[in-house]
Amino acid sequence: MNHRFVLGVMVIFVMFSYAHVNAQSDAKALLENYSREQHAFAALRMKSVSIITTDDTETHQKKYRRDEADLYREGQKIGLLIQNWEIETPDSRIKPQDPQSIDTFNAIWDGKQWFSYIAPVHNATGLLSIGSERHRADRYIANGYTGASLDGIFYGDLISIEVVLSHASKLEVLDKKERINGVDCVVLKAVTPNGLYTIWFDPQHGYQISQAEIQKSNDDLLFGKPIAKDKFEYPSGAPKFLSLNKESYELKYWNVQFQEFGNHWIPVEAEYRATTTYSDSNQSIYYVRHKRELVDTAPDFNVVHPFIPDVPDGTRVRLLDQSSANANIIPQVWKNKKSEPQVDRKITNIIETSIADFKSQKHVDLNNVNPVNVAQVHGSNTNSPPMTVGNNIEQSNRFIWIIVGIAIVSGIGASSWLMRKSSRKE
Repeated sequence: MNHRFVLGVMVIFVMFSYAHVNAQSDAKALLENYSREQHAFAALRMKSVSIITTDDTETHQKKYRRDEADLYREGQKIGLLIQNWEIETPDSRIKPQDPQSIDTFNAIWDGKQWFSYIAPVHNATGLLSIGSERHRADRYIANGYTGASLDGIFYGDLISIEVVLSHASKLEVLDKKERINGVDCVVLKAVTPNGLYTIWFDPQHGYQISQAEIQKSNDDLLFGKPIAKDKFEYPSGAPKFLSLNKESYELKYWNVQFQEFGNHWIPVEAEYRATTTYSDSNQSIYYVRHKRELVDTAPDFNVVHPFIPDVPDGTRVRLLDQSSANANIIPQVWKNKKSEPQVDRKITNIIETSIADFKSQKHVDLNNVNPVNVAQVHGSNTNSPPMTVGNNIEQSNRFIWIIVGIAIVSGIGASSWLMRKSSRKE
């Protein structure tokens, strides 16, 4: 009897282990097919339009924005231009005549450096941020590019679905397929540090994702940090109790359309809706309808140069790297396609004037001058004020200030050289 019991337990354990390994194998094969299709092209250009609707259940005030994006990719390089503006209705196609009504952003990862440019608008000056850390580009794409969900980086995550699922504590491929947009799709369920995921993969379109549902709560990661610790803070000046905990987050991604390019499929249209529920039971809704109007799988980078910053000279520069944070003590500006220290013209004018004044003075040998008759040495003009010890001190002070000015300019130049040297090392 005992032998039969032990044998039965062993059989059950073996069957469970086989089923677990088989499920893991099925999930791995599924994700490999998806990844192969997602990264089929070495270079891409995708020009798109998104209509963004924001709403909340407390005020019921819907706002609409039109977002136009032009994204280039080549290997690890990224070039992204975004323009967006407010619209009165979701179907509005009118672009404002006033450039001040359009927000323009340009983001570049050239393989070594990160550039993020905000064009001047509403009387604000433009700003160019420069860094050398790749994660800044990934975060920007995840947060700022509305087409990222079509590329597998769902809104609310900072990493691709491939990376999210690689950290899953549980992966399950359902035995039964489900029909989405007329296709029997393979369904994958996953428990991950980012939340609960249900993904529908479309076998007729290269196993691209045809639909997705995501639930986040408690310690699940929302934009990289636990949702329970992410608070909505009211504007400065509001009472302190007006801060709300986020209770849960749900994302639905659906109505995906695909287009074939050389035996590979690219998602060209989709909708997604993110719903955040707060501790007072109110909700905020972020809904996007995204459409790619142009897809080029072989852009000519001899004609276009999307990985080189096109920024007006004189734009303020902010250095992001911790190693060069101290360099921000010296104001930086963009000039001749690079960042340079900005020298205050008031200081340089004072220095130049002081140098000119010093050069115009006649040098006097104080050891051979009689202070009483110094007017004769000062010049033939007998009305000239006598040169006393005070005059000599004043002249000496002026000389000291000239030296200090030269030292300031030299220091700025040296700092610039050190920053350029440091950036080359990084």
